[in-house]
Amino acid sequence: MFGICLLLLPLARSYNAMVAFSVLFGVMDGGRYGLMPLVVIECVGQKRTDTAWGYLVFSVGFASGIGPTFIGFIADSAGAYGPAFFTAGGIMVFGSSLVFLKNFIEKKDLDEEKLEVRQHSLEIPVCERETVL
Repeated sequence: MFGICLLLLPLARSYNAMVAFSVLFGVMDGGRYGLMPLVVIECVGQKRTDTAWGYLVFSVGFASGIGPTFIGFIADSAGAYGPAFFTAGGIMVFGSSLVFLKNFIEKKDLDEEKLEVRQHSLEIPVCERETVL
């Protein structure tokens, strides 16, 4: 949805459309950071979360460093910002679709790892304490 918002931004021609875009974009941007750790765990499993998180942070940092320069070059070459937003939105939609493709490709390995995590979670000891005032 985040990328779809950027794809639709050049179509916003009024102040109300820009306000609606800003609200929707802000909600999705905040939701993205809350869901990112869950998506990483879902994609790679609990054992490889640390490595995957490092790759994710590196990728986000790299894209944040080179993305504005690349998009600015597109905007300068085209003479308008529309193609730049279409490019940025298309890249985001493509990147988010890779998560869905990965789920279809390695479904078996993920199911086995989830079963292993469930077995380990049953072995957690529970301690009860009472505090009396």
